[in-house]
Amino acid sequence: AEDGLIMDIVISTALTVVSIAMAYLGVHVTLHPPNESSHARFWYKAGFFVCGVVAVSLVSTQGIRGRNSQRSAANQIEALRQDVKAARTEAQNANQEVQGESSRRQQAERDLAIIIQSSGRATREGIAQDLRKIPLKVEVNGQPIQDVGEKKRIREALGNYMQRGMDLRDRCATDVPEKELEAEAQGWFGDVQQYLRQNLDSSYLNQFLLTHPDPLTPGGVRQEMLPLWHGLNQRTQNLNRFIDQLK
Repeated sequence: AEDGLIMDIVISTALTVVSIAMAYLGVHVTLHPPNESSHARFWYKAGFFVCGVVAVSLVSTQGIRGRNSQRSAANQIEALRQDVKAARTEAQNANQEVQGESSRRQQAERDLAIIIQSSGRATREGIAQDLRKIPLKVEVNGQPIQDVGEKKRIREALGNYMQRGMDLRDRCATDVPEKELEAEAQGWFGDVQQYLRQNLDSSYLNQFLLTHPDPLTPGGVRQEMLPLWHGLNQRTQNLNRFIDQLK
């Protein structure tokens, strides 16, 4: 590139010198016409001719070099475009690979979470089934209940607690604010635990506290109230089962 620049400077300088020489000859011939001899006129003509040929040669050479430079620049630009296009393609491929790897990682994490949840759910359901299979001993203070009247009294008390729990459960769809309902439900929960602890053996209390996944979804209950609804529903079902066992 540097050699080409030097050559362009040389050609431009030579063309300038030739132009000056032709201008000088023209001015000289105009001011001093060559009348003295044919020999002098010949040299003037030869000088003009040589300067013209040299000027044309220099201009042609400069034009050819300019065209070659343009072609070279165009080729370089095209090569740069190809390089940029290739780099862009590589970047897109790399981005797609990164996205694919991220998608695979996220899918693996979701699969792992599903496996863990399924395993935990299966474990809880298995424990719940095992506890349900344990025979309940109807005892009061460690002694089996033999008195029919005592069983009836306990059934009636459990029935009252069950009805109260069902009322609280139904209010999950209507009560606003729900904090008051949660406080009442917590009080009911504590009362039932205390009654079971005082009147029946620990197996009843353990099963009353037991919960399991409930596929039932009630209508008209807000999303934030669903946990309370499910908790009350399962505990009232447990009380109903206790009543059946005490018959």
